[in-house]
Parts: sequence; C-alpha cells; structure tokens
Amino acid sequence: MKRIAIFLFSALLSLASCSGETGQEAQRHPLEAFAVRIGDSYYHARIDQESHVATIGHITDTRFITGVEYTLGDPEGTISPNPELLIGCWEQEQTFTVTCFGETSQYVLEFPKFDESGKHYIFRDEFNVDGRPDETKWTLCRKGGSDWNDEMSESYDQVYVKDGVLVLNAEIVDGEYKASGIKTEGLFGFTFGRVECRARLPKTPNGAFPAIWMMPQKYEYKGWPNCGEIDIMEAVGQNPGQVNGTIHYGGQWPNNVYHGGTYAFSEGGSIAEEHVYALEWEPGELRWYVDDVLFHVENNWYGMDSNGEKYSYPAPFDEDFYILFNLAMSGNYVSNVMPTEMGKQMKVDYVRILTDSNADYDDSDITAPSAERDIAFFEANGGYVDLIQDKDYETLAAHAFGDGANVIPGIGYWSSAVNTGAGANATVEVADGAAKIDVTRVGSNDYNIQLIQNVPLAKGY
Repeated sequence: MKRIAIFLFSALLSLASCSGETGQEAQRHPLEAFAVRIGDSYYHARIDQESHVATIGHITDTRFITGVEYTLGDPEGTISPNPELLIGCWEQEQTFTVTCFGETSQYVLEFPKFDESGKHYIFRDEFNVDGRPDETKWTLCRKGGSDWNDEMSESYDQVYVKDGVLVLNAEIVDGEYKASGIKTEGLFGFTFGRVECRARLPKTPNGAFPAIWMMPQKYEYKGWPNCGEIDIMEAVGQNPGQVNGTIHYGGQWPNNVYHGGTYAFSEGGSIAEEHVYALEWEPGELRWYVDDVLFHVENNWYGMDSNGEKYSYPAPFDEDFYILFNLAMSGNYVSNVMPTEMGKQMKVDYVRILTDSNADYDDSDITAPSAERDIAFFEANGGYVDLIQDKDYETLAAHAFGDGANVIPGIGYWSSAVNTGAGANATVEVADGAAKIDVTRVGSNDYNIQLIQNVPLAKGY
C-alpha cells in the first residue's frame, strides 16, 4: 500500500507539474487575441506568433470600426498605442508595442483588404481639443422661428468639446430652455463626396430631436425647400430604435416635397449606442448608410422657381452645401418635452468628408431617371376618376387627433388634427354635410390645425 501511495503521489505531482508548465506556456504569447467590432459583428485577427503579424480579413474600410477587444498573455501587460484611441483613424497596417512578462515585443496588425488609395479628406474634425469647437471650422447655430432652432442658446455653454467628443446639450438654465447646434456655414461647403460621422444620441420619452444635416452654402436656388435640404440623420428620442435619412426639394413652401428612408437597428440596438452615420453624394444620386449598411437611395427629384419653372437636373443638389449638428427639443416632429426630460446630450466623436478620385463627379451630362409606374396600385384604386371620398364627412368624428399626436390618416376617410401642444385650439364638428372648424387659437405655426384625407396617388402617374 505504501508503494502504491507513493507512486500515486508521484504521478499526481508529475501531472500538476505538467499542468503548470502547460498553463505557463499558454500565457507566453504577449498578444493572445485581437478583434475589432463593426456594428453588431466582431472580426477576429489570425495571429502568427512567430512573425508577430495579426491579420484581419473581410474589412474593406476601417473607418467603420467602432470597438476593439484584445487579450494579453500577461494580465499585468500593456499595449501601446491604446487600440481604443485608434478608432476612426486605423491605417492599413498598424504597429503595436506589447510589454508582457517584463519583455517588449512588436506586433503588426494588417487589414489586407482595406485600400484608401484615391480617397482624399477635404474636411475633418476629430474633436480632440477640449473647449470651444474649432472656430476656423464651426460657428454657432442662431435662434430662429423653426422647430429645430426656436430654443437655440447661441452659447458655447451648451456646445463644446470634452474628452475627445463634441457635446451638444439640451437643458433648462434659469427656467429657460436651451438647445444647441453648430454649423460650417460660411467656413466650409462642398459639392459631392462622402460624409461620415460617429455619434451617440439621446433617447427620451418625448421631445429629443438630434440631427446631422446639410443646407446650401449660397442658396443659388432661392427659397425653401427648392434650395434643397439633405438630412443625413434625423432621430426622434422617443423612438430610439431607428433613424431617418431624407431630402427636401420641389417648389417653394407650401409646394414642397420630401422623401427618404428609415434604418431600423437590430433587436436591442438604439441611437444611444455609438454608430457611424454616412451619406454618399454623387451627381444624380444620394446614398444613406448606418455602420456601412446601405439603407436608402434617392435619385429622382426636382427643383423649381417661384414661377413653376423646373431647374435643370440634378438641381438643387448640385451646389455647395454646409453641414450642421444640432440637438433640438420639442416641436411638431417630435412632440413636446417635459422639463424632467431635459439635460440630454448628443455626442459626436468625429466628422469626415472625403472625395474619391475613382468616382465620377461630372454632372454636366446627368439626366433625371424615368419615373417607375405603380400600375397595380393605380388600377386597384380605379385610376384617377374621383379621388376624394366621403364628401359628407361622416368619417370625421371618429378620427380626431390632438395634443401633438402624429396623424396617420388612411385612404378614404377624413381626419382632423389640432396640435394643442403648439398652442392651437379648435373644435371640429359636422353639420348638414359640411365640416365646421371653429378656431380659437391658430398655434405657433399655420399648419397646427388641419383637415386631412389621404388619396391614392400612384407612383409615376
């Protein structure tokens, strides 16, 4: 028994020794693992521990990397430069110095499919210097009479750079609502290229309205929105699971048109997380992206002067535009905000605008695409005979909206909308086959009281 016990003890000691050596051996690689994140996906490096070269395939553009994870062999080890600080400015090859077990090694991280040739930055701001935004690039948005700027603070107390990000605040100061925004108007404008911004946006029960958008630098086409407006990203705080991209065009208000698309984040994702919002603008086409995922394309628009004469396509989107960031609160687009919901922030990590020498930016021979016709919809709705239904307003009483609610009228029935949140007050009733609207207050805008019916207009007709 004694011999067996001694033998077993020796065997166990030997196993423990081997196990210890194996564990020690497993920790001898200074850089054990490295991965980058784009959107919801991680891309892991294949690390050659002899050459100290780490390779990540499949990524064609490192600008969309939003996160980094890595494992060092030594829990007390260090890596320099900090990979987190390289987000947004990765090169095709990046060298790291890794210190583990008291020894220093160099690793090279490669993105073999990333090719930046032909891409030229014409404007960029990494927001790396705390304090006021660079005043050679940015100016404050001014207070105005629209939803987005009627509470603009015109103060750097609400917009500033801190800890490597641009911070835009919406808050209450001494009982007064203070929103914020900056723009490159008069300092920088461009025609055609790619805009990309990485940002985190506030989500609130009501009222938050963050936006990244563009307006014409010189207003060659007079009036709005026939001058053109490009919304790279608009979000509604109470609907944090999606963002919108839109263009505004057509004739001068109220003969205006807007069209766009919506990007819905994957389950659990929201505007509160860091995302890259991008727009590619070429003659005759605009493309919207979130985290390098294309979600909308526009290529059919028009602009016209005050006499109804159309401009040559691709006007109005053929002149210099400037960029704006703003965080507004309340308004018809997002409903009213409660004072307890103020104190929100929009944070922008960077904005970059670049051109591609491989792209064709010549707009001298661009023609508008032919409109597609929705024949099935046209025929299903009887063609254009008499589109207005319910001429006695029998459906009106059941479809009344108020207090800033979004109105989504259906085809064939009447809806009334009284935006009490904007100060409007009116009663709507039906008598003797007519709709009677008794207005006591018109509200802050001339569209705060509406009588609406959707009609079946088919695309292309």
